Amino acid sequence: MKRVPYLIVFFIFVVSKTSAQSFPADSLSILKEKAEQGDVYAQYNLGLCYQNGWGVQQDNCQAVNYYERAAENGLAEAQYNLGLCYNNGIGIVQDYNRAIYWYTKAAEQEVVEAQFNLGKCYNILQDYNQSVIWYKKAAERGNVRAQINLSNYYNSIKDYSNAFFWSKKAAEQKDVQGEYNVGLCYHNGWGVQQDDKQAALYYKKAAENGLAVAQYNLGACYHNGIGVPKDMNEAINWYEKAAEQGIIEAQFNLGECYYLKQDYSQAILWYKKAADEGYVGAQYNLGMLFLEHQDIQDNYSQAVFWLKKAAEQDYIDAQINLFNYYYITGDYDKAFYWIKKAAEQGDVQAQFNLAICYYNGQGVPKDLTQAKYWFLKAAEQGNIDAQYNLALCYYDDPQSIRDYKQICHWLKKAADQGHAEAQYNLGFCYYNGQGVSKDLKQAIYWYQKAAKQGHSEAKKQLELLDN
Repeated sequence: MKRVPYLIVFFIFVVSKTSAQSFPADSLSILKEKAEQGDVYAQYNLGLCYQNGWGVQQDNCQAVNYYERAAENGLAEAQYNLGLCYNNGIGIVQDYNRAIYWYTKAAEQEVVEAQFNLGKCYNILQDYNQSVIWYKKAAERGNVRAQINLSNYYNSIKDYSNAFFWSKKAAEQKDVQGEYNVGLCYHNGWGVQQDDKQAALYYKKAAENGLAVAQYNLGACYHNGIGVPKDMNEAINWYEKAAEQGIIEAQFNLGECYYLKQDYSQAILWYKKAADEGYVGAQYNLGMLFLEHQDIQDNYSQAVFWLKKAAEQDYIDAQINLFNYYYITGDYDKAFYWIKKAAEQGDVQAQFNLAICYYNGQGVPKDLTQAKYWFLKAAEQGNIDAQYNLALCYYDDPQSIRDYKQICHWLKKAADQGHAEAQYNLGFCYYNGQGVSKDLKQAIYWYQKAAKQGHSEAKKQLELLDN
């Protein structure tokens, strides 16, 4: 199932209990007077007024001015808001060092949001020890975002026990990301005993709260019977919720579900959504669906279109099926083009088919050297037909003396895998001493192997030897 990184962005200004909103506009002059007299709450609240345009023209520079006065006089809320201004470049030039300075002042006075933001700042600066220290301070006071970010950090260093601990803390506060993370931990056995039922339970909690990746994973649980009874209708229900939020894998799996239900119009609809986003598996399946169902209008052109999309992403099965399509329709040039692409990626059957194209001169000038090269590639991967045909190439090569040792070597490889024609020819080599020492027992042995598979010439040779 898919894992998705946690993305959390926060921007919160602390508002004092003595909020400037409680001051009538005509009383702002009194507030200013108190601020000039050094009243820190008046200074702070004037900062809020200018920040938010309460009773005055909105002015971030003036907000910073008043926050700074209150902050320097030790007011924690002002220190925090001043840190935010430096952090985000509001009313002043962005300066992370000054942001950290003022966040620290506020954090030391137990402003939990300042502790959390310090954790973020140090994380950005890659000072992970300091980041963890401040996240922990916020997390221990119940800050759910700090709990999630701690979980994320511990997961990244594979400290799964701590990752699970903090995810569970967040989940207990009904945080959707925490619920999802706990589900992942139970599913994978990260920091806790692996438990598919608990995984499905927590995925469901997060899914019901609208988290798309949880909806997808819950759909996969129902699809595969993991932690819950297998239920295609429930799988489709949750896949659809995730798919509607743009989870491409959910769109693809919906295509799979509807294909199995033989609802091809719905299968096409969902495959196409994923295929349009470049999901290669959906492009391939869509192409094959069109290719297999001739009752669908314009099926061949659609099949080729989508198979090409997948093939252009180096999807080997798509390249092979394009080869098959073009080969059957007699377009050997295009057939050769796509089978070469697949062969160059190491697909053994593609290597064999490419060798056949070179051997027969289909889509390319006949070239026995290239045929031998690609037969060898496939033969070395154990392809029985390539092994036999490679032996034939050594036999038929007009540009060199027949190398019977190589011929027998590859005949033996194919014969050992049960290739009847190879068994017969290997018996012939032993009978005549070509490439091997003459050995009548071995000749009979291989003739018998071939004869048991119905090889008529092998049967004739055995009859002759009996006489």
